[in-house]
Formats: sequence, structure tokens, C-alpha cells
Amino acid sequence: MKKIILITILLCSFFALSSCKNSSQEDNIIYFSVMKDGKYGAINHLGELVIPFTYDSLSPFTIDGIALAKDNEGSHLINSKNKKIATHNEIKHIEQRYTLYSRTPERPSYFEAIVGDKKLIYNSKAELILTLDNVAQQGIVIHDEVLRVFIDDKYYIFDINHPRFDLLEIYDNIAKYNDNDGYLALKDGVYYFLDTEYNALSEVDVLNGFIYQQSDIFIYQEGSTMYAFSKQGNPIGNHDGYQGSIMIINKEYISYIDSSTRPSESGIDHISGLRLSDPSYAFINISNENGLLVAVDNNQVADFFEGSQKLFSIEGYNRVQTFFKADVNLYVVSSCCSDTIFEKGVQYVNQLGEPVSMEYKYAGAFNEYGLAYIGKDNSYYLINREFEIISRAYSYISYSPELKIFYVYDNDDELQTATTYLLDDQGKEFYSAENFALIYKQWMGLIDITITDKQAFTNMYFITENHEVVEAKNMTYEMFSTLQTIDYNNGGYTNIRDHLTNNFFKIVTNGRPFSYERSLFNGYYVYSQDGKYMITTFDLVMVGTEMYDGISQMPTFSPLL
Repeated sequence: MKKIILITILLCSFFALSSCKNSSQEDNIIYFSVMKDGKYGAINHLGELVIPFTYDSLSPFTIDGIALAKDNEGSHLINSKNKKIATHNEIKHIEQRYTLYSRTPERPSYFEAIVGDKKLIYNSKAELILTLDNVAQQGIVIHDEVLRVFIDDKYYIFDINHPRFDLLEIYDNIAKYNDNDGYLALKDGVYYFLDTEYNALSEVDVLNGFIYQQSDIFIYQEGSTMYAFSKQGNPIGNHDGYQGSIMIINKEYISYIDSSTRPSESGIDHISGLRLSDPSYAFINISNENGLLVAVDNNQVADFFEGSQKLFSIEGYNRVQTFFKADVNLYVVSSCCSDTIFEKGVQYVNQLGEPVSMEYKYAGAFNEYGLAYIGKDNSYYLINREFEIISRAYSYISYSPELKIFYVYDNDDELQTATTYLLDDQGKEFYSAENFALIYKQWMGLIDITITDKQAFTNMYFITENHEVVEAKNMTYEMFSTLQTIDYNNGGYTNIRDHLTNNFFKIVTNGRPFSYERSLFNGYYVYSQDGKYMITTFDLVMVGTEMYDGISQMPTFSPLL
């Protein structure tokens, strides 16, 4: 077999390693590459100049303090002290791929140097870790301690820390389904489930079938039979396979239509492999909370499950709209609604499924102090565990278990006024405002509903863990609304600094003297004004006082999959 890979390992001396380590510790700060008068230099997170304006181009610095710089002498890898560590005629800078929502690139993770017909691979510390003898060979991905190289339509996996730089495996294809969980690889008609370090966890022979992914589950289909597997390649659900089509997949259950029964009937398997439905159900509603599930058979008997354990059954339900745990051995259930009216209403039931309260229009879970909210007769009230009403009527009540507050407001349509109240988890008022407020997570937008253009007259506040209401001077209603949109599109809670979009900044900068250009890294962003560029933090605080002619952003390289 022709040897196509020449592996070169360079070991630093003790003094060199010590120097690199100290440098990494000293330079564990953020440097930005900026241009002035046609030359690039670097500033730190305070806006201070740390690399003089002497380079024709300068990439962002890696987390280990290395950047790619070019001048009339060639291409260099330099450290944060402007010392040239490696110099070649051509060095190509490579970044990690973008994340799905933020469009914020990672800082550089490795570099390629082209020397003659060879390709040299440096890591983020400027250490040479691999030499390839063909510059056309491409597709380099470094993940922790493993290097993946795409060569001649094959994927080579190397251990970059091994003294001999061992070749771990060669695959026909590798699909990344989650950096945090692992990969799915194909070789000679067999699929291998790999962990994040490319260790094979299990395998599936697919010579007579194919495999595809739904949500967090992998489906292997052979003819009309389907099998479900976890990300680790473990069989889940019905181990004998499914005849029909899988309809719903989540972390707790597989719901499917069995071709041997009527098309309207669905079956359920728990991830443990236990078949819960025998016979099949006509309706299934899977809750996202604590593995709760409810299924209704053709006789309108609803079976309620928590995980693989059946809790109770209730007759007379053709659909179930609401099912969640309200307290210890206490649940809230309701049948499906026609228009906006629940057929059976909402009520609390015990662990046997027996009603223990009257029917309400809305009902919430009890907090640690035994308080919940219910809706009846077009008003909302607080109740205790004995289902006694302990508050006056309000226009609306909701509870945030994260902030441990009740959010309450009263509307007076005749006077066109609204009063907002914040109550702690014991029902005690700690804030009120004579206007309407919108709350989203820890943010609160205060709106005067008497003013038509409410967006222009909204104050934003931040609710602390100590239930203090602090004015957020740099937050606007537009930003507040966009955060809700970002969270909604991402299917739940997100870190707002990690999930910003171009649209977000276009909204933020609307009507301002500067405009959003692009993201950098670590929560920093580029804005422009009158042909000049500046760097700001998430809350639009400018880094330093200088404006620059340009700010470096090297191109992103994506490997072939």
C-alpha cells in the first residue's frame, strides 16, 4: 500500500514547553486584529495597542495566543508578544465552523502551511503536529485530542497526542450529529456509532438497509421494518422492530403507527424497550415535563404514565390537552378544547386519578410554599393546597419557578389603565407599576398602554435573584422582543450572548448613527460608522475610543462530509 502520509512530530525541549505554558497563561486575554493606514496590528479588550501596525494582514488570535500574520517577508505564526514562531511562504488560516444560531465563529483552532508540495498542520499553540505529502489533501478537523483528515475520499482518524501519531481508523464517511455526543461513521456497509473521541461504541450492519436520524434517535430501516437506536447505538423501544411508520420521537418515548392495525391507531414504546401500548392507542399526548405521557384508547379511557410506570386511568376522555405534575402525588389534567373552551375543564387529581378540586379554566403547579394560581369566572386567583382562594381577583397571574415570583396585572378597560404587580413566592408584593409590563425570563418591559407607539416609550428592567428590579439602560423593547424570537426559534432557553443574529443587530441599530457589520468571538461584534469600524460588547459598549479602517476576520473552512 502506497504510503501517502508522512507524519512529523516535533517535541519541544523542557525550556520551550515551560516558555509556551507561561506565555499561554500570561496572554489569556482577548486580542483583536485591526487595520489603520493600510496596515494591521492588534488591540486588547481595553482598546490598547499591543501589536504595532506593521502587517499586511493579521488573523484573530487563538485561545493560546497565536495568530497568522503576513508581511513582505512571508507568512508567519506570531504570539501575542509579536514574536515570529514559524515562517513559510504560504500559511493558510483555518477556523472552526459556525454554530447554528449565533453565526459567531470560534477563535482559530489550527493552521495550514503550504511548503512546496507538502502541507504542514500546526495546532493553536503553533506546534507542528502533522505533515501531508500532497497539498490537495484537505478536510482537517481537530476535536480535543483527535485529528480527522479527509484524504482521497476517505476519513483518517489520528491520535495527535500519541508518540507515533497513531492512525486510529479509516472510514468511508463520517457524519457529525452532535459535537457533545459523537459521530456516525460508515465503513464497508457497516455503520459505527462513535463517541466524541472517535471510539467505536457499537455497530449496525446496513448492507440490506439504510439509517437516518430523527431528533436524537437513529432509525435503521430494512424493507418495511424499522429499528430505533440511541446516539450510542443502543437498541431502544421495540427490539423486534416496527412495522409501519414512526410518528413521534422524544427522549422518553417512541410513538408509531402500526401497519397491522387501523391507520389512526398509534403505539408507544418506552426507551427502556418496554412496550406500553398493547393494543394500540387512538390518541397520544407526550409532555415535555418529567417524562409524562397520556394515551387514550378507542373506548375513551385515558391512561396516564410517568416514564414506564402507569399512574392511573380516567374514563370519558377522547383527547387530553393538559397533563402535568402540580405537587407531590398531585396532577393537573384537562380534556381537549373546542374553540377555546375545555370540554371537561382543568382540575387537580390525586395519584389515583380521583378529582380533588372543582373544575377551573386554568390551573398552575404549587410552589414550595403551597401556592398556585387558578383561573375561573374570567379572573385569576391564588390558592393554597386546600384549594382555598387566598387572594383577590386579578386580570392575569402567572408564576416563574426560575425567578420564584408571581407576575400579576389588572386591566381597567374603561380607564385604559393597567397595574402590574410582582409577588414573591409567598404571595407578598415587592413591586408595582401603574402601567402594563411584559415579562420574559428575567427581563421586564414596562409599557404605557395609553401611548399608541409603545415601542418608543418602553423602559426595560432586569429582575435579580434577590427580587430587585433594576433598570436596564442599554436594553430596548426591540431587543427584548428579538430575544423572545431567538428563544422561540431555538426551541427553548438560550444564552442570549451566544444566540444573536444579524437581524437582532439590525433592529438594535435602527435609527442609530452606526450599523451592525458582523460578529467576532466571545461576545464581541463589529459596527461601522462613516466608513470606519469599531468593536463593541453585547450591550453596545465600545472597546477603546479608536475607530479603524478594517477589522480582520479570516475565512471559515468547512470540511467535506
